Amino acid sequence: KVDQTELVLVTQFGSIESTQTEAGLHFKTPFVQQVTRLDKRLLRVDVQPSLFPDKESRILNIDAYVRYRIKADDAGIRDFRESLITETSAQGPISQIVVAALREEVGGRQRESIIGGQIILNANGTRTVKPLVGSDGVSPIREELTRLVTQAVQKRVDEQGFGIEIVDVRIKRADFPNTIVESVYDLMRSE
Repeated sequence: KVDQTELVLVTQFGSIESTQTEAGLHFKTPFVQQVTRLDKRLLRVDVQPSLFPDKESRILNIDAYVRYRIKADDAGIRDFRESLITETSAQGPISQIVVAALREEVGGRQRESIIGGQIILNANGTRTVKPLVGSDGVSPIREELTRLVTQAVQKRVDEQGFGIEIVDVRIKRADFPNTIVESVYDLMRSE
């Protein structure tokens, strides 16, 4: 039985015999053939927060995630099984590709375009970030960044034959590292 949320791969003695993408009843040879079930739905990988230098070599701590799905065709399922094996084992390689693409894109940008806002020095010496958002409440600068990272990640996973479609890469948080935050607070206290 294949559920509507599943992609099924039938193997016989370790070699791939067939794939099933449609829900319904399907048959296999008992004891000889094994069934591997993969999720057809949107999958998410949380990328480990990492430190990235911006264009001026100032460090930002960026926390991101990527959403993807396994291509629901015979070639996509086979590629996924041969290269990444399972959804769990896919997290490491996908995370590494996302981190590399983020590092490349963040390294060529100003801090303001990465955090999606303009840093303003107040009269009392404090700094605030004024969000740069459009009428829809979304930062067009941040959207451009994530769109370019998504395209770069899709290109790399296609080159490596992972059999997945990258839906999007999103930045959850872009902050100053804790050591810098403390030094900023110390500076503000001394003023």
